[in-house]
Amino acid sequence: MKGLIERVVHTASKVMQAERASLFLLDVAGGRLWSKVAQGEESHELRVPLGSGIVGWVAQHDQLVNIPDAYQDPRFHPAIDRRTGYHTHSILCGPVKNLQGRGHWRRGGHQQARGAFTREDETLFRAFTYQTAIAVENFRLYQSIVTSHEKMVILLDVATSITQTLNLDALIGKVVAKISEVLHAERSSLLLLDPQNR
Repeated sequence: MKGLIERVVHTASKVMQAERASLFLLDVAGGRLWSKVAQGEESHELRVPLGSGIVGWVAQHDQLVNIPDAYQDPRFHPAIDRRTGYHTHSILCGPVKNLQGRGHWRRGGHQQARGAFTREDETLFRAFTYQTAIAVENFRLYQSIVTSHEKMVILLDVATSITQTLNLDALIGKVVAKISEVLHAERSSLLLLDPQNR
């Protein structure tokens, strides 16, 4: 996922001709947004409470905002600029929604030195966020398929072992090892019921 986020952020900078870009992910359980910020070759992780700053406002209101002068907008928090050493000029910030229309990703903090973002930039931004949503959905689907495939391979290995041995101790050892692998557990136990000693 980290590689995908970094590619999206760097591509956004180029496509939008922005000096900086960031992609904020919404942590629903924690009520926070977090991001990796493109800073030349450097990346810094930022965490923002939901509702705080411009990106927090966008996350709550599910609207795109185009701000020509960040320091004139009361929603803007210059603390991030102080922390990163960058001076934000203009911002184009909006939600990146999945294909069902639910906004679980947020794009924010595109700062631009060439001046304010235009209506054409907003149109391009919406198209880019739609493509980003498709990329994220495809990545999650791929991860799900890979995980399912790995589990099926392990179950097939167990099934093959059952047909290859009559040694119960060896079979139990193999099953326990495979259960640990599927569950990513350090240890597993298999308890057998002795029908003679109930």
